[in-house]
Amino acid sequence: MRVLISLTGIKSEVYHRGMKKEIDEKKLVIPPYVSTLWKHVKALFLKEDHLVVELNDGEQVQIPGLNEADLEEIFSYHSAYLAKDEEVSETEPSSSGFSFDMGSGKDSPFDFSMNAMEGLSGSMKHNPSQSNLPELPPELLDKVAHIAKLLAPEEVEIVDPPVEGCNCVYCQVSRAISKPSVPETQEEIEVTEEDLRFSEWEIQEMEDKLFEVTNKLDKNEKYRVFLGDPIGCTCGRPNCEHIIAVLKS
Repeated sequence: MRVLISLTGIKSEVYHRGMKKEIDEKKLVIPPYVSTLWKHVKALFLKEDHLVVELNDGEQVQIPGLNEADLEEIFSYHSAYLAKDEEVSETEPSSSGFSFDMGSGKDSPFDFSMNAMEGLSGSMKHNPSQSNLPELPPELLDKVAHIAKLLAPEEVEIVDPPVEGCNCVYCQVSRAISKPSVPETQEEIEVTEEDLRFSEWEIQEMEDKLFEVTNKLDKNEKYRVFLGDPIGCTCGRPNCEHIIAVLKS
């Protein structure tokens, strides 16, 4: 076995038993066991004398025959990727995009993502190979449509229409997005001028020509207005808003 490490430290190529391994900041290639990008690797751990690579779909790949230098290199690149991914996650705003995992397995047609910055029409396309997919759950489609309209209303207006008779993920989502949101019941409510008038003060008649005026926003603010002779208010100001409020009531 021989190990070649580039001077830049960007890439490592390991030859083991005649098979070329490629390990760098983007991928992990160890024939004939695994060939994948780091973004698909969920975890690394040792089990006896095997390196176990756990993928995002839950599958575990066991790789025998790696020496200490190989393991150190692999764990180092994976650690660096996790640190970089965590840094990006912390700096990017959560509203930049959204994703949904609607199935399991690396070939699942229900794995897709939308990025509001890239545009809905750019990140998803009609896929004839998925035309016979089963109906997605209505609650999921409603959630996708709601988030799309919330995060990218401009893109929703120009999204390509669904293909008639096609049930691919894109067409199902497109139908949900283009479906108008109509309330189940609509009742006409008559609004009077009195309903539109807002008064800051609550008026309560205490006795003949004597009223208590309370601030609706601050129940501790109270005044007493007398409409006899002379007209007056406990605030001490002539023609104050409290007197006017009582007169209008």
